[in-house]
Amino acid sequence: MLSVDILRELWEGVVTSHKDGITFFSRWSDVLDTGNDEHHPKVLWKPPTVALVPNGYGCDQTFTVDLIFLDNTASDRDSDTRDGTYERMTILAAQCLLRFRELYVEEDAIYQGVNLSITQTSPAQVEAIWDEAGHHTTGCRMVVTFTDVFRFCSSDYFA
Repeated sequence: MLSVDILRELWEGVVTSHKDGITFFSRWSDVLDTGNDEHHPKVLWKPPTVALVPNGYGCDQTFTVDLIFLDNTASDRDSDTRDGTYERMTILAAQCLLRFRELYVEEDAIYQGVNLSITQTSPAQVEAIWDEAGHHTTGCRMVVTFTDVFRFCSSDYFA
């Protein structure tokens, strides 16, 4: 059965295996989760939203994944540089999504002994991100929802 930790590990494996040397960091808080070892391009794993959807005698879990693809831009960058960086980050996001689908969605998989049968239940929504205070970065946020058909039932966990 899929969990938040397994899903994060799957995405980290996909992202870090990309030929462009993308780094992956789990960041829920800029203050507590930002490290000195971060370099660009990078993907930030934001806290996913989990929904428990009643289905017969159990519940399906849906996971809405929130990934941010970022690269540095110079403090004096122009709009063409911003646009080019955004385009490159959307391409990386699409490539990572396609690879994730190849490995874990198009066919059932086993990860560390856990059976996975993941389906993508929403289109991937991609939006631009640029220049937060004190940071000259440009990229995109990709949000997409997945469900694992291996559901859990409460009777499995209680005597």
